[in-house]
Amino acid sequence: MRIYSSYSEAEFEKVREKGMAYGMSPTMFQRYCVLLHLGYKADEFKNINLQELKDMMEANLYAKKPNETFIVSALLPPEIWSSLNRSQKITLSLYLKELIDSEPEKFEVAAVLHNKIKQYRRKGG
Repeated sequence: MRIYSSYSEAEFEKVREKGMAYGMSPTMFQRYCVLLHLGYKADEFKNINLQELKDMMEANLYAKKPNETFIVSALLPPEIWSSLNRSQKITLSLYLKELIDSEPEKFEVAAVLHNKIKQYRRKGG
């Protein structure tokens, strides 16, 4: 089932900003809020410190050795990655893409794997 909602630009921007703070798209954040209001458990939406995860990812990224390949999930411990919801994983994937794109002299896309997952490589040298 789907429910459609309309927001003013200012309302949508607040929903988007708050959702981003939780690592969620506006749609996912709206669902989270409604289910929480209805009294449903929201364990899958537990508050995750995205900045902490971004910092951890970045540290692990720069620790990669020349010619080493990796995917986004390899930059966090498996128990953390597996506990994230889809929106949080997408947010972290987009952050990694930003990092990679900002330093083309250090990193490159090595391959595109199944399900369009990008495998990156730290350039040799």
